[in-house]
Amino acid sequence: MNKQTRAKLMTDVLVCLKSGYRIELVGSVRNCPVVADQWPHKAAYYSVGDNGGEIHVHELNSSDPGRSVAYETIDGNMNAGTMAYRVACVMHKEKIDWALRFSAEELEILMAQAA
Repeated sequence: MNKQTRAKLMTDVLVCLKSGYRIELVGSVRNCPVVADQWPHKAAYYSVGDNGGEIHVHELNSSDPGRSVAYETIDGNMNAGTMAYRVACVMHKEKIDWALRFSAEELEILMAQAA
């Protein structure tokens, strides 16, 4: 996946995080997006960065090194809806259902909700 395609994926993931999980972009640190998660009842802030093949999620002001979620797999690239689900699971410290994949139709609905 080239740099331009990865940038588009990252933008779409941020849109899906907002529309599907109420996780909002609030700024950036060293060109890395910072998002705010209000779930369940306390605000937490995360840097969400593209590592070239994976998205790294790190809670700010935490000693936890964070986790990375691959978007390039042997099955092909994941779409933004699937990646937003996986990133939200990392933020919520939930187990990821690796078999779950958003269809093109589900992604279209998620993206339309953000508009």
